[in-house]
Amino acid sequence: MRQKRKVIADPSASAADGSCPGGTVQDIVKEELSCTLDPSSIQFGIARWRRVFKNIQDYRLSSAEARFEFNHTKALRTELEVLIKQEQICCAHVSWSLDVTPVRLILTLIADSEALKPIVDAFMPQTSIGPNSEAAQ
Repeated sequence: MRQKRKVIADPSASAADGSCPGGTVQDIVKEELSCTLDPSSIQFGIARWRRVFKNIQDYRLSSAEARFEFNHTKALRTELEVLIKQEQICCAHVSWSLDVTPVRLILTLIADSEALKPIVDAFMPQTSIGPNSEAAQ
């Protein structure tokens, strides 16, 4: 069956000055990420992403790309689409895409390593370099 790709954010988009509302990307990363959220909402946003990532089936990491695979459920697809739309508000310096197949949801993030690593670390605090990452091979 043919795969359907849904691009949530423009891959060529970038933050003009490297900042987001509430501070620079680096300032927000120091507070555990989520540049789309005001400081009072940061923990809530991270908790939502971490709940999604409890369903992860596989992942591949490189310095400029992170690919996460999940089993396809309607609820998980809806949650990923909502979260991705929220992230693209400020994190346009990251390309967010969701590939949808009948059995898998594949979330792909593309950005420079300085922007990508803190996101992966926040979503997957247990590891940012794992058995499926290029750095581990």
